Amino acid sequence: MVQVLSVSQGPCGIIGVICIRPDCMLQFLVSVVIAIVCTLVITLAFAKTIGRKQLATL
Repeated sequence: MVQVLSVSQGPCGIIGVICIRPDCMLQFLVSVVIAIVCTLVITLAFAKTIGRKQLATL
């Protein structure tokens, strides 16, 4: 969506920084931060939901 380009094929995620073109670095880092925050929020939401269910069955 934001036209991030890489120099070559390589790793993805946080360590993928080594393959991203310098002019696309800001968009890439913003995308990585958004992905990490979304994953953290969803994980915490599932943990609270599952934790309540387990306490209710005890």
